[in-house]
Formats: sequence, structure tokens, C-alpha cells
Amino acid sequence: MALPTIANVFRVAFEWTDDNDPHTATNVMHFLAPGKSESDVFDALDANVQGAMWALTHNAVQIHEVKITKLDGVADTFIFPTGDTVGWSGSGGTSWIPQVCALIKLSTGAGGRRGRGRVYLPWLAEGLQEGGVLDGTERAAAEAAWITFANDMAAAGVALVVASYTGVAVNQVQAINVEALTATQRRRFHRG
Repeated sequence: MALPTIANVFRVAFEWTDDNDPHTATNVMHFLAPGKSESDVFDALDANVQGAMWALTHNAVQIHEVKITKLDGVADTFIFPTGDTVGWSGSGGTSWIPQVCALIKLSTGAGGRRGRGRVYLPWLAEGLQEGGVLDGTERAAAEAAWITFANDMAAAGVALVVASYTGVAVNQVQAINVEALTATQRRRFHRG
């Protein structure tokens, strides 16, 4: 499926790697940033990500690079290395569970699928869950970090949004919840 044209919206792919695992993972989020460039968006991300956002992932993983594409129908994708600093790295422990992840739910107040988004954090740290229930203290700290991140990004003029490719619309995120239970990602395939 080709990327849609949505004015002032940037598609940001967070590319995860693990030093000890050949697999990779990608989280895609969208940001509304009128008048901003790809470099401006990355600078805002780099200034506002916090290690606590990734505290539920094990400590050998990091977001090695960020790929940013302006959804203007003509822009190229720009790749920004993160430097694997603390703000871009997991810190949840040394063992992980391959079958599950932590689920961050993004709510916009709009109804239906166009008003909801999800971020699946890979490489969930095994010691931060018990029987599929995330450690309450770590979950609350991660949720607070995600909320702070979204607020700080909006203050920088780079608002976290949920983008609907089929509806060619965006809705700004108004609430963020880190689910108490572990989750699995159901793959969706689009017919072109």
C-alpha cells in the first residue's frame, strides 16, 4: 500500500535491534508538525524520549535508528541514527519473552479505529511480568513517561497523532495507557 498524502504529518519508524539477536522490530508512529522538517522532527524526538518509555524492554535492545517520512506524496525517507543512548535503549533486565510485548494504547477521543492507535514494545523483559501481568510500578512509570513524552512533543510543535491511511485523516492523541496485561501483535495485511 502506498503511503497517503496527509498535510504536515510525518511517519516515524522506530527501528529496534538487539545486540544478541538477528531479529529486528519496528514501531511506527505519526506526528503532526506544521512547518517542520524531518530534521526538526528528529531533534524534537531526541530531546524528548526518555529511557523510562522503554523500561519494560530488556536492556540489550535499542532503537538504533529512526526513519522519518513526510507524508506529502513526494518526500524521501530520512534516516537518523540515535547513537544508542540511554533515552533510546531498553533497561528492563537481561531475559526477555519472545511471544509477548507491552501494549501502549493511544486514544484520541474520536470513535472507531481511526481514533485509536497502538504501540507494541518488543523484547518484553521477563522479570517485569508475572503470569502475563506487568509489574505495576514499572508499568505506571512507563505510562507516566509516555504521557510526558506526548505532552513535551506537542509543546515542541510535533504532536503525536493517530493517522488513518484509508480515511486520510489524523487525530491528536489525548490519552495514553500502558496495558496491565501482556499482548501479542496480530499482523494485518493490506490488499493493494
